Amino acid sequence: MNYTIYHRKKIIRAMLLLVWCCATALVVQAQLRVNLAINSRPSAYLAEWHRPVNGTVVITSLGMGAMDRPVRFETEILNSDGQMVYQLPFKQSLPISYSGNAGALPLSEILQLKNGNFSSPQMANSFSEGGKLAAGQYSIRLRLWDGMEDQPRTEWTASKPFFISSFQLPQLMQPADGKELEARQANSFIIFRWTPLTPTMQGALATYRIQIWQVLPDQTPMQSLRSTPPIEDRLIKGTTQFTWQPRLNMVVPEPAATNQFVWTIQTLDEKGMPVETTDAAMQGISQPYTFSLANPQKMITNTVTNMQKNKHD
Repeated sequence: MNYTIYHRKKIIRAMLLLVWCCATALVVQAQLRVNLAINSRPSAYLAEWHRPVNGTVVITSLGMGAMDRPVRFETEILNSDGQMVYQLPFKQSLPISYSGNAGALPLSEILQLKNGNFSSPQMANSFSEGGKLAAGQYSIRLRLWDGMEDQPRTEWTASKPFFISSFQLPQLMQPADGKELEARQANSFIIFRWTPLTPTMQGALATYRIQIWQVLPDQTPMQSLRSTPPIEDRLIKGTTQFTWQPRLNMVVPEPAATNQFVWTIQTLDEKGMPVETTDAAMQGISQPYTFSLANPQKMITNTVTNMQKNKHD
């Protein structure tokens, strides 16, 4: 009888040991699936990729217990020529733990910018203050490694392409270039309008910096723009209109030079930096327009002169 009980206990212990071994094997051998999703036109700033609008990574367990084990990431970003732009080696990746059957992570978790490597010292320096990718075509791919052992947990994901936009700067509209306004508007208001930035930025509003200069005597509009401080400098977020109350004294007789003004719009991104265009030297600044303030009598004389000229033509 005692022998039978002993034998049964031995069988039970053996079965428990077998179950434990099988469970352990399932944990170790359980597979993970990675779904890498990225916006086709994400922010140019990799530092902004913590925002879900730029993309996400979903990790799913295909076996019991796999989600209890931390993972590390190996990430690569390449340009259109196949050259490495950014790389996070798995040995430099911080392990990430999560629980449940699936985990969703922002792209910043698979980048870990402080731990990865940029393709050049110049690029690394630019990213230290939230620098951005130049406009162009890129791709990103990822694979998972075990968080405690140097063993890959997945194959590389398919390379996901994305594009960093080159923007079309706003076109100035009102006052029209060369427009002559009544001098009384110097003590009233002037409405400025321009077209919006195209394409629109993903998940952010453009900021428009309107600057207005008064052209000084013996200077061209561009000379005054480049060498003197503006008389108005305002940041406007999202909207493409500004109402200016000049409050200027326009009593100088025939002040042809001092009654002329030049204005422009500089477009800034979500970091307050000039938006990317095909010509980086433009610094996000649209083509300037000029306008002037003239007394009503001068405006009437100019109108009559133009009508007579058109009649003779």
